[in-house]
Amino acid sequence: TPNTTTIYGMLEFDVKDEPFVLEIPPGVLGPIQDAFFRYVVDFGPVGPDRGKGGKYVVAHESYTGELPADAFEVRTRTYRNMGFFRVFVKDGDFAGASAFVKKTFRC
Repeated sequence: TPNTTTIYGMLEFDVKDEPFVLEIPPGVLGPIQDAFFRYVVDFGPVGPDRGKGGKYVVAHESYTGELPADAFEVRTRTYRNMGFFRVFVKDGDFAGASAFVKKTFRC
């Protein structure tokens, strides 16, 4: 449930032509879902990065090309996918949390 003490973000991406690389900073939590809202992966404390942040590469299950070795490999059954995330705000510093995620969240 959304609330007024958290920063939220959303993204939509297509992996039909090539994989999608997502760089998650520490302090961010969220899932990726496919076009039918089926679970693909979590990132953040409950994901493979365990809250430390990291690079994720999302590819369609049929993709046979090379993928970056320094990323968590994620396969999806649909070309179109979506993610949403929340940024943890410390000590009510919304401006600092917002600036941090703008600077470090990459896709």
